[in-house]
Amino acid sequence: MPKRMSISERESFLSEVQVGIVGIDEKKRSPRIVPLWYSFDPNIGITIIVKESSKKLKLLKLAMRFSICVQKATLPYKHVSVQGPIVDIRPCDDLIDLSKMVYRYMGDVAGTDYLNERSPEKSVVLVMRPEKWITADYT
Repeated sequence: MPKRMSISERESFLSEVQVGIVGIDEKKRSPRIVPLWYSFDPNIGITIIVKESSKKLKLLKLAMRFSICVQKATLPYKHVSVQGPIVDIRPCDDLIDLSKMVYRYMGDVAGTDYLNERSPEKSVVLVMRPEKWITADYT
C-alpha cells in the first residue's frame, strides 16, 4: 500500500530530474497528454517551456491551467500529480530560461552541444501554481 508524501518529500521528489507528463483540457476531446521537461520551485510553482507555434500553447492559453504527473518508474515506485492555474506566461529567454532547463536535463557537455546545434525557435515560459496534489510512495 502506498503512503502519501509529506510536503518536503514531494518537493524533494519534484526537484529530481524526471520527465513530467502534462495534461491539458481540450474541448470535446480527451485531454492532450504530452511529456515535457519541467522545473519546480516551491516558491514559484511548476515551470514548463513550449514552442510559440505549438498546439499545446493554444490549449494552455484557452484552459489557463494544466496538470502534471511525475513518476519514478523503477523500484521503489513514486509519483506526484499536481494541478493548478497558470499564473505567468512570458516569452522564453533562451540564455536564461531555456539554457537552465536544458542543463538541468542534459548536463553541461550535452546541454552546451544541444544549445549550440539547435535552430532558434520562439518559445514561451508558463508557470503553474499548484493547488491540488496527489502523491504516492511505494517504499
